[in-house]
This record gives sequence, C-alpha cells and structure tokens, in this order.
Amino acid sequence: MSRFLGISLVAFVALGLAGCDNTTARYTEDYAAKLDKSELLILPPYAEASMVNAAGSETRKYDYEEHIEPILADELQKKLEEKGYRARILRKKDLMNNQNYVPYAAFKESFKTAYEAAYKKGEVVKRDEAKKSLIHLDGRARSLGDRLQAPVMVYVDYNEKNSSNDAQAAQFAAGVVMQLLTGTNTSAPPDKARLVVAIIDGKDDKVLWTNPGASAGGGPIAAMVYTDEEQALNHVKASIDWAVKELPDRGDLFKKEGSQSQ
Repeated sequence: MSRFLGISLVAFVALGLAGCDNTTARYTEDYAAKLDKSELLILPPYAEASMVNAAGSETRKYDYEEHIEPILADELQKKLEEKGYRARILRKKDLMNNQNYVPYAAFKESFKTAYEAAYKKGEVVKRDEAKKSLIHLDGRARSLGDRLQAPVMVYVDYNEKNSSNDAQAAQFAAGVVMQLLTGTNTSAPPDKARLVVAIIDGKDDKVLWTNPGASAGGGPIAAMVYTDEEQALNHVKASIDWAVKELPDRGDLFKKEGSQSQ
C-alpha cells in the first residue's frame, strides 16, 4: 500500500460495531458549502502495489501500478456521479504534458505529512470531533489548484499487497497448525488493498473531506472464480465503496445545507 497508510482492517470492523456516532472520515464544518456547484477534478491517483513472498520480501509491481491508476480514477468518477456530483478526470499524461507534475508531486508529499498527523491518534473518532478537522497543506494545494484552475480536487492514494503462491502456501500451512493447536485460525488474507480518498480545497489550501477504505480477500478459491484482472477490479471497487460511503449524496448534502441557512 501507500507509504503512509496504516489503516487497520480491525478498525473498520470496530467502526461497524461502534454505531453511527463514530466515523473514520475527517471533514471541515463548511465542506457542504464548498461543494455547492463546483465540478470535482479527479487528480491522477497514486498507486503502490507489491508482491510479498514467503520470506516477507516485497517486490514492487510497477507495470501493474501504471495499469491500475486510470482504473482507480474511472471507478471513483462513477461512484461520485452515482452520488450526484459532477466529476472529471485529469489523466497523468495531461498533467505531464502541461508541466504540472512538479507541483503535483509537492502536493502529494504535503498531503502525506498532513494525513499522518490527522490520523496519528487513530482512525475512529466521534463525528463531533471529525467535523472540526483542519488539515492544511502548506500552500501546495493552492499552488496546484491555481495551475489547474481547479477550486476543488479529488486525490486517491492506493496500496495493494498480494501474497505470492509460496507465501499463500506457507500461510495456509501455518493456519492449519494454529487450527489444530488452538482451535482458531488467525492467518491473514493473501490479498489486501487500502486507499484514501480526499476532497481538496484548491483555494483555501485544505482538505475538505477525507476517508480511508480497505478490501481483503484472494487466495486459491478466489483464483478459481476470478481472473487476476477481476480480482484487482474487485479490490478497487470495494475500497472506493468503503471510503466514499461516508460522503453524503449531493442532493442530501445540499438539502441539509439549505435548511441550516434558512
């Protein structure tokens, strides 16, 4: 996964059991007003993917990362439009052609640092605390937004780890031993995907709304049912669904905003 995402699947399960007063999202009190009539610009997603062998060594899958990044943007656009938002995609080649990669890279690093600080005490917080989040980006979002003429941008950081066949075999054997010795099997899923979706204020240089998502699964049974491409797409969809489900539908968001202003 990404260099800085330490989101725990256990935290997501705990959130589901804890009730609706808790959330993993962070957002500003004025994010609804900021999303009024703005078109959302989906920045080129950042993806890291690794294959983990039985010894625990990781090998980056650079070709796969290049392949999955546009899929992330496409699937996120679909999900946002399902929720009533207008979103368009900025492809990486267009970013490079217009010499905007340097400010984009600086923005990524600033977001990494700010995200770590915002989540260092844990993922799950009360909603009253979540809505007071102020995640500033050291002028990097404003610089990028000015260059792209984009007042509101959406950024995705994605990480996927897959266990190699020998690693899956070792995990399965360890799971069998644990089952025999203790009656429980605590082996981890062979495939894990995690991401963060963030909506960025390109004028005021802050994160308006952000939330992590995750997916797990894979293994020999999944391999018999799905192709590698299908499994990758399943991870992308599940992770995005998890992250964006905390974002209200546009119609509901602006009904609420309108009632508060009356």
